Amino acid sequence: MKNSHETYFTLITGASSGIGKAMAFECAGRGLSLFLIALPDTGLRDLTCLIEQNYQVSVKYFETDLKSEQSHRKIFNYLISNNLKINILINNVGVGYNGNFENLSEEKISDMLILNMRTTTLLTQILIPELKKAPKAFILNVASFAAFSPLPGKSIYAA
Repeated sequence: MKNSHETYFTLITGASSGIGKAMAFECAGRGLSLFLIALPDTGLRDLTCLIEQNYQVSVKYFETDLKSEQSHRKIFNYLISNNLKINILINNVGVGYNGNFENLSEEKISDMLILNMRTTTLLTQILIPELKKAPKAFILNVASFAAFSPLPGKSIYAA
């Protein structure tokens, strides 16, 4: 039987700004403990303190560049080694660069493909067994309405 008194965390990628930060505040307002992921030096430590002080929820954070090839494994290993259980995964991280496709640098194209597809997919795959251990678990993949219509200057992002 699963222990109903265990603390479960909501993992949010791209949590230091924008929609990810807004999700962190919304989830904290609902009394959910948080595990926030974002780039190093983007204010996660300060955000963690702010949320803990204002919402009385437990907040952990992990700074990593989600473009790095093994970032999903680093997150997984951190969760396991710190005995953090998750029941909600919010895949929010993403990037979209403007410009005509033929003029975008390989680096910008790679960044979009890695963050918007590879990282999200691999993180979800590696965390599914952990999510299944929770009494109830959820995955929210944040996407853009750009996926539903042609978007000149953002073809890779829209895809």
